[in-house]
Amino acid sequence: MQMRLFDGEPYSLFDKIYSSFALYEGKASINVRPYQFPSKFNRRDYVTVKDFIELLRVWQLNF
Repeated sequence: MQMRLFDGEPYSLFDKIYSSFALYEGKASINVRPYQFPSKFNRRDYVTVKDFIELLRVWQLNF
């Protein structure tokens, strides 16, 4: 998965051939849950994946 800018707008990209999953459907929802986790997933400073995705959405709105 990659985050890129195009004409000043952020976009999230993934290649179906090489990516085993996408993080979310891109729809606003309070029930955000990825359907698959990689075996080497490390949460770092985020409480849940849902929190991380919500932070990405806030970042995108304020970018």
